[in-house]
Amino acid sequence: INNQLYYSILDIAKAKGVVVGKNGYLFEETYINDYLGASFVGQERVKDVVRRLSAIDSIFETMNKTFVVVFSPGKASFYPEFIPEQFKRVNDSTNYKSYRQAILQAGIPFIDFNSYFLSMKSSSRIPLYPKTGIHWSDYGAILAMDSINTYLGQVRGYDPVELYWEEFNQNDSVSDIDADIEYGMNLLFSIDKPRYRYPLVKFDDNGSYRPKVMVIGDSFYRNLFFRGVSDKLFDNPGFGYYFKEIHSPFIGGVNDVNAIDVRGLLDNYEVIMLMVSEATMLNFPYDFDKIVYGLYCTDLSDPEVFKVRVQQMENNIRNSPEWLKSVTEKAKANNKSVDEMIHIDALYMIQQQIN
Repeated sequence: INNQLYYSILDIAKAKGVVVGKNGYLFEETYINDYLGASFVGQERVKDVVRRLSAIDSIFETMNKTFVVVFSPGKASFYPEFIPEQFKRVNDSTNYKSYRQAILQAGIPFIDFNSYFLSMKSSSRIPLYPKTGIHWSDYGAILAMDSINTYLGQVRGYDPVELYWEEFNQNDSVSDIDADIEYGMNLLFSIDKPRYRYPLVKFDDNGSYRPKVMVIGDSFYRNLFFRGVSDKLFDNPGFGYYFKEIHSPFIGGVNDVNAIDVRGLLDNYEVIMLMVSEATMLNFPYDFDKIVYGLYCTDLSDPEVFKVRVQQMENNIRNSPEWLKSVTEKAKANNKSVDEMIHIDALYMIQQQIN
């Protein structure tokens, strides 16, 4: 009741970071801050990040891997006409524009769904961005995956699984994803919004090749990953949620990035994709650049050097009574053997040194 009163009378969303825009369009403030330049990280950081990403791209190319950056669309960029008047432009430079320009100049492959969606804004029969959701619409997400799937087939020279639809569902509706911010506001009554007819998606592999693809990104890809779309298009797909929570069959499920051999994981994949949205540009690329640059572009890129470093760190743990005691307690708390926990801690320390 409290939330409904604030929304109905004051146009205030009692949910963290949510902004009620014009005509009832809902935003998260992080999208608006990036669009208006309020969260700009500065050209020096952009330059530093892109320098590392360029080196990673070059190394991956020599290993016959495809590295690509994907810019997801931003709601503030897509619907600037609905941003409330109290938000004013702070800086002409934004994270999205600066990273896009620097990545373009560095020759790093990228896909820009932000500009692509804007180009279709007036022509798409189905909204690409929902009124009360924060991610691309269900329809927009499928279009994006189809584009990514086709792009990878072209650059790697294989026939991809065909993603298509012949019909739409019969009833006008709004999916849970297309109203995710609204549901988070915990209101008594639904907000008035357009109803959609969703395509009934089909997949035809017909003996097509499915590449091994690892995506590092935010919730834009998380929704697709857990709905099984990537399983239809890719072989043993992986997902690194903010490059912290790693999902991959090659590590037996889910694990923290500090508890795995990152190079060993990435060596299994043909395609490594970095996906970022307007809302998460502030933290891009989630330390992926630092960790992977250290593993592939320094002396640690030599597997034998890396192995020796890890062994040395494990010995340091075993030779330090206090450290070993701490690791032993962690092993017990996490239901792991002491040797397993020593190895995890050693990997973590090596990766922290890289940073």
